[in-house]
Amino acid sequence: MLGQGGFGSVFAGTRSSDGLPVAIKYVTKDEGHEDMEGLLPLEVALMTRVNSAPVCPSVLKLLEWFDHPGRYVLILERPDPCQDLHRFCEENGCKRWQTCSCSPSEITAGASRS
Repeated sequence: MLGQGGFGSVFAGTRSSDGLPVAIKYVTKDEGHEDMEGLLPLEVALMTRVNSAPVCPSVLKLLEWFDHPGRYVLILERPDPCQDLHRFCEENGCKRWQTCSCSPSEITAGASRS
């Protein structure tokens, strides 16, 4: 297990078609999501937007996702080495964005593009 949070868990995996290391994120649907058939989960919609051009190399790419009863499954790239934002902030301080290869404003701009 790579990590766990309030909405689900993330596991290390390998894509069988080409051996690519991936992160497999299982997100539990809350009761409000069970009847949302055909709608994109917010995390998938946001990941799709920040993964479109121009991309920030510091944001993981969403490779694919699945809608299963009771949960969503997201398949993300898993670079090595990789570090989650919480651990990065613990080790470097949350105000050290200059060490990232893109700024929060670039990430925000990517997410807010139409």
